[in-house]
Amino acid sequence: MELKTVDIKGKAYVLVNERIKAFWSLYPNGRIATEIIGGEEGMVIMKASIYKDLKDEKPSATGIAYEREQSSFINKRKLYWKLWN
Repeated sequence: MELKTVDIKGKAYVLVNERIKAFWSLYPNGRIATEIIGGEEGMVIMKASIYKDLKDEKPSATGIAYEREQSSFINKRKLYWKLWN
């Protein structure tokens, strides 16, 4: 499966929506659990956990990321959450 990328500061970046589509294609019985674990005015800390199957008790991968409002090219108008493994 080839993922569509965009160029950000000279590097190929796969947008979150593309990664999520790929996940569902590979693991149609999986799940993605997200939660806000912290933050303050204009900043948020998120945690995302992916499970390859609904029956899995432990996640296959977990990522924690933070984003500040207006801090990058990706989020000019509002907070977006970038989640990495």
